[in-house]
This record gives sequence, structure tokens and C-alpha cells, in this order.
Amino acid sequence: VVRGIRIAETRVRLSLGPPRHKRMAVKLEDITIREFSVQDLNKAQEYCDYINSLIGEDAKILINRKQTLGEEKEFVKKTLEAIKVNKEVVVVAEHNGNIIGITKIELSEYRRDHIGVLGISVHRGYRGIGLGKTIMSKVIELAKGKLTPKLKIIQLTVYENNKPAQALYK
Repeated sequence: VVRGIRIAETRVRLSLGPPRHKRMAVKLEDITIREFSVQDLNKAQEYCDYINSLIGEDAKILINRKQTLGEEKEFVKKTLEAIKVNKEVVVVAEHNGNIIGITKIELSEYRRDHIGVLGISVHRGYRGIGLGKTIMSKVIELAKGKLTPKLKIIQLTVYENNKPAQALYK
């Protein structure tokens, strides 16, 4: 339970992936953490590069094929539309102008409209420094204040062999 919000967890079986790679020598205070905004309309290529880097490393995310620039432009547009009507909040982490992490909570629909679905990803070189915890805390804080109807449950999915993510969610 996170500040009165129940977090539901779903696990999926997946074979073990490649070993973890070395972290970059970056401090959390060197990273910019911000809300997704209209300025992101001009960053579709950066989002495309980011998601495709995760796919290239076979990160434990739902998307499993490279995205096109057109698909990322549509992602940015739809995300801004959902934010405008208070159905989604998104936090972006950047380092030296590059997107290195994204997390969002998107409200479900109909009878599940009090349930927010959490998604989070962090670029390989920035894992293990507390960035995931920082952006997840920020997106939960934003969701509690901005989403309507009021958020009551946060739901997420994590692969069974993704131990670092499981540790983050606990």
C-alpha cells in the first residue's frame, strides 16, 4: 500500500535474459525529472530512439518490436490528449538532453476507472542509482493530485525474472 493506494501486482513467466551491464557513473542530482508536456511534440525522434534502445537490449517491457517515428509521433499526441483530460500522468527523466527514463499512470475505463495502470522504464546505463524509485514516486504523487476520477488502486505487470523491478515495487 502506497499512501492509501493499493498496488496490485501481476507476474509473467519469461526465460532469463542476458547478464546486467555496467552502470554509468551518473548521480541522481545530475538528472532532470519533469512532467510530460506540449514541448514533447518536438521530441518524437528522441522517444523513438529511447524505446528502440530498450527493445534493442531486450528490456523487460511490453513492446517487443522497434517503433517507427510515425508511431512515436502518435504516442506523443495521444499521451498529450490523455493528460489534457486528466486520464494519464507521465514523468520523463533526462540526462544531457537525452531521455533516459519514463513512467506513467493511465486510468482504466468504465467500472475500472479508479484503477491506474503503472508503466515504467529506465535506460540500461541508468539503472541501480535510484532513478526508478524517484520517478515512480513522482508519478504517483502527480496521479493522486491530477487524475479524475480519483485514483484508488495502482496496478502493474512485472516479468517474473525481473528481480530489480520487483524490488522497486515492494
